[in-house]
Amino acid sequence: MFPFALKGSKGELLVPGAGILAAEATFDSYGSPAVEVELVPGLDAKVQAFTSAHTGEVIRVLICGDTVLEPRLMTELVRGQFLITVKTPETATGLALTLRRGSCNPVPSS
Repeated sequence: MFPFALKGSKGELLVPGAGILAAEATFDSYGSPAVEVELVPGLDAKVQAFTSAHTGEVIRVLICGDTVLEPRLMTELVRGQFLITVKTPETATGLALTLRRGSCNPVPSS
């Protein structure tokens, strides 16, 4: 299972753990909790192609197979860096940790 994926009517963009450069809990410009995601260089073109093909439609943002957001894509993304706005700071922190870990496997308990 890929830690990050975008799904739309015309396909999907799957991002392996190695494709995630950074993920940090933050707040968006309206003060809502969010996760800032940065993908490794080279994925920009794939993000742009996917978002260009799906502009105007509702897509699914999945983290470890779970849909965390279903936004309407208003414009294409031309960079591999974006915000995912969520409902709570705790959700943002948990999603950022999962993405930074780059794996959907549970963390082993010690």
